[in-house]
Amino acid sequence: MGVLAMIVGAMCGCQQASQPAERSEATDSGLIIECEEPELVAEAVLRVYRADGSRYLTEQQHRICVGASHLVITGDEPGGPCAWWLHNGQFAAVRTAPGAESLCTAATAQAILSLMAVSGGFVATPTGTGDALERIDGQSYEAIDAALVPALAVPEGFTVTLLRPVAQARVDRVRVVDARKRSILAHAFNFERVAQMDRILPTRIEIRLSGPDPVRLDLEYVDFSPMGRRTR
Repeated sequence: MGVLAMIVGAMCGCQQASQPAERSEATDSGLIIECEEPELVAEAVLRVYRADGSRYLTEQQHRICVGASHLVITGDEPGGPCAWWLHNGQFAAVRTAPGAESLCTAATAQAILSLMAVSGGFVATPTGTGDALERIDGQSYEAIDAALVPALAVPEGFTVTLLRPVAQARVDRVRVVDARKRSILAHAFNFERVAQMDRILPTRIEIRLSGPDPVRLDLEYVDFSPMGRRTR
């Protein structure tokens, strides 16, 4: 079995939740989550575009265990390491870096985890969910409540909507609304086949944040591997 691990230090900066207990063991050095299927490790470049025209760029590692609804994001910033995780609907931040705070939320982590799960084919989405349609960027989408997908854990008070293009099989957008009714729309695209995992995965995820000072996040995945082995 694969293992997801990270160093857990003093909590700061972002939303917090109690430490998850399901199939996990807390130690002095960190939190270990057992993964029943191959763990997906992705190296990513993150670009943050702010409303004032400024930008922030950094590199991250995303470790995903879909079966445990678990995502760990780590980065090595000039000011020191940063890390946060989402497990089974519970979120915690360890350390954040200036400029990366927009990504360090339960909502953005939920959007990334949900998109990877459904667009990568790790989790099946239902068909025949009715006539709930939305128009996004000129395209018609079928809206699917994530509550219809038991494999997707959702934080309490959140609403997650999976968006699938009409007449297509793959979900490529996810909307997350948090407990304060703030909305995030995430779009997965530039799909490529990862041979050793036999999966077609998105290499880009764009995240649009609503609010008085909207921000756009652009994640570019430059390498995927199962259990840390290079696949592309």
